[in-house]
Amino acid sequence: MGGNQTVQPWFGLEFRNSRLTITADYYDKYTDGLLANYQLPKESGFAYMKTNVGEMSNRGFEIAVTGDIIRTKDWKWNASFNISEISTALRNCLKVRHIWKVISGGCKKAAV
Repeated sequence: MGGNQTVQPWFGLEFRNSRLTITADYYDKYTDGLLANYQLPKESGFAYMKTNVGEMSNRGFEIAVTGDIIRTKDWKWNASFNISEISTALRNCLKVRHIWKVISGGCKKAAV
């Protein structure tokens, strides 16, 4: 068991001129080794243990547009708009409820 590891590739584009800015971003984040507290039977002598419970994937994009609607020497009016979509998936989650046996010196996971 180890800590989680994350890989996050990201790609972005930007267009800009004197009055308009458009940006587009895409990312695909993957995390392996999600840790959680797993409750143990009271007979084991321990309340819980940390265990790897799965993997998580986050994907998404965002598009943003910002522009000056009116721009004069004395006054400026601009507007912004953005839209995004995010998708999250949990994979390889802990599906089997473990059965624990109490043995001298601690507990041992029994075959299910």
